[in-house]
Amino acid sequence: MEFFKFVSRESSKTLRVIVLMSCVAGISNSALVALINAGAAAANNSNTAARDFLMFLVALGLLAFTSVNAATRGRVLMESAVGKLRIRIFDKIRRSELMTIETLRQNEVIVKLSRNVGQVLNSTDILVAASQTSLMMLVCSLYLAWISLAAFAVVMTGVAALGFVRYRRDKSQRNRFEGLSNQEARQATFITHLMEGFKETKTNDARSQALFDAYIRTIEETRELGLQAGRRNIISGFYLQIGVYLILLFTVFIMPRYFPTFGLQVMEITAVVLFLVGTFLAMVQTIPVFAQTNAALLDIEALEHQLDLGIEPTPPPNPSLQAEFNAFRAIEFRNLTFSYPYQAEESGFSIGPVDLSIPRGTLLFITGGNGSGKSTFLKLLTGLYRADSGLLAMDGKNIAGDNLYYYRNLFSVIFNDFHLFDRLYGCEAVDAGKVNSLIRLMKLEEKVEFKDGRFSTLNLSTGQRKRLALIAALIEDKPICVFDEWAADQDHHFRKFFYEVILTDLKQAGKTVIAVTHDDSFWKVADRVVKFEYGRLSASAAGGQPLAG
Repeated sequence: MEFFKFVSRESSKTLRVIVLMSCVAGISNSALVALINAGAAAANNSNTAARDFLMFLVALGLLAFTSVNAATRGRVLMESAVGKLRIRIFDKIRRSELMTIETLRQNEVIVKLSRNVGQVLNSTDILVAASQTSLMMLVCSLYLAWISLAAFAVVMTGVAALGFVRYRRDKSQRNRFEGLSNQEARQATFITHLMEGFKETKTNDARSQALFDAYIRTIEETRELGLQAGRRNIISGFYLQIGVYLILLFTVFIMPRYFPTFGLQVMEITAVVLFLVGTFLAMVQTIPVFAQTNAALLDIEALEHQLDLGIEPTPPPNPSLQAEFNAFRAIEFRNLTFSYPYQAEESGFSIGPVDLSIPRGTLLFITGGNGSGKSTFLKLLTGLYRADSGLLAMDGKNIAGDNLYYYRNLFSVIFNDFHLFDRLYGCEAVDAGKVNSLIRLMKLEEKVEFKDGRFSTLNLSTGQRKRLALIAALIEDKPICVFDEWAADQDHHFRKFFYEVILTDLKQAGKTVIAVTHDDSFWKVADRVVKFEYGRLSASAAGGQPLAG
């Protein structure tokens, strides 16, 4: 069972203590039943009754201590285990290859992870209590066997039959639980479409209505799955209740007719059976929770497995080696090729072969039409994609393995689909005055302020967000700066400022700058301009010169 594997993997020592406490709780609970029976039988014997009364109080105290202790330790164990799980998955995501992350649907990962982790955590108390209950049942069953083997055989046969029926019925529920999880992820997808595509739906009523109708269908499908699962649980619970009454019927009315001594013990046996089957019913009610928790853990395990396939090794920090990379002289592409994986019957887009040398301190512009391969080239340049063939080298050294880790740390990048962080992660020691000075330089002082280690707001226009991203890149102060169509959302003033001031200053500071641009009126500031067409370098020229193939 995934739940027990998960718990034992996180802390087997604590689990053993919980099991021990649960065992003591089970023995104490059974002792209470036995003492109640003994007290009832010795009601007229004051000495025996007093002794049983004291023993009852001891057993009750022991039950309270061990039950609460086991439940508390169980909660601590699960909080720790879930915390480690979250950290582990976060770490796996950040160490995965970009290609692996691009195959995952972001909203599904977030929804499934939060829902599944929440399911595991929320079920903790129920499942720990169920574990205690199962041990109580075991001890109580042994007590019943000590009283009457015949009653034990009948009750265990009935309980086993009921358990088997419930297991078979709940086994078919797994697909419904998985279906519910997938449907909830689909619902999140529609919300994402609506929020991110709000302008597109607001200006197209047919699209808006079609999206709404599709969302309604998903809600209805989810509701139907939920109703089916709930209806099946209700029916299963009813069957269990009927089965319990049949066990009691057989024990109280039928067995005394065939076992002469049974009638003398019927009250004692009935008390034990009532406790036993009541405990059984309570435990069985946790089966759906147990099944959902197992399904959640399997879902998380599947995500981890997918991430494991794309995890890259992270070498330990090596300042001297990083300094060696920082002092590079040139980056070279030698006959480098890359192809996206095939999708269905369509062949994947390819880039290359590319032969290109970028000396340190170069201001390189890249141009080309949509789909020409510019963004893919940037991902190869920054080491986010691995080439299928050819060589990416720095000063003649192949960039692969551990080298890739140090190579990537040379870059400050603003991609066209960039993400803006609210904090300068990795540059926490930066002087706030320096950041606010750059904010004023970018004419953002009336919109945002850097205070207490974070930007006061990210609620800005696309062009303003790009200026804030540029501030973060300048603060990073990396040897290589990469800008993917940064100026596309800027007014003429900031375009001119970007090309003629910022890029020129970066070059004069010894930075290597690679910028994707279509602003041919500013190409004169570049050292070199190259053009991509159909995934290949089709033209190249010095800055300000006409492009030639």
